[in-house]
Amino acid sequence: MLKIEPKKDKENNREFVYRILRKNIMNLNLSPGDSLNENELTNIFKMSRTPIHEAIIKLNSEMLIDIFPQSGTRVSKIDIHILNEGVYVRNLIEPNLLKQLSTNINKENILLIKDNLKKQLDIVNTDKDINAFFNIDDKFHHLIYTFSYKENVWNCIKAVTTHYDRVRYMDAILGHGDINKFYEEHYQLFNFLQIGYTDDFDIDKFYSAHLNAYKKSLPSIIEQNANFFIN
Repeated sequence: MLKIEPKKDKENNREFVYRILRKNIMNLNLSPGDSLNENELTNIFKMSRTPIHEAIIKLNSEMLIDIFPQSGTRVSKIDIHILNEGVYVRNLIEPNLLKQLSTNINKENILLIKDNLKKQLDIVNTDKDINAFFNIDDKFHHLIYTFSYKENVWNCIKAVTTHYDRVRYMDAILGHGDINKFYEEHYQLFNFLQIGYTDDFDIDKFYSAHLNAYKKSLPSIIEQNANFFIN
């Protein structure tokens, strides 16, 4: 069942519908394969069809929705090949950005990361809200690109990692992914940015394990939810 939150300040109708539909897809309120009807959505959101259609087009460009002419619109199933592409790209780029930033990060940016980590810890220690945690998690990684002057690279990466993000959400929702562990690993990355290399820390190996944590439970997730996936 679609869960709708209040509109944010200065958020137009298209942005609102996009945010709500995307969040519902990520947290499985809209499951892979579910049908979406624009006319029904206009009644649910109580607005004209134009912003609904524009939001669906944007979600289609992110591979979260499939549009079949004359046949309908559905939440896309999770494609293992697209998932692997997303992990490959992030694993190729992000360790190198961290190496470049390590010991070269200014005090202002250090404070921004500290603030992000505090927000992560607050969620870990209180309601363990998965959606809230992954939003802050995403901002943590986004900061690495921003500090490296690679904002456009981040935007490109986000367009090809949606299926990876969905599996991470699913992993956490089903109780496999441990947000405590994610926070601890982010703190280790923060230390690497401040201190640099140490004899017992291999950034490439560490980061690969960080990005691929979901793989331990993926076979079980696919077995239990086979209709959500495309191989």
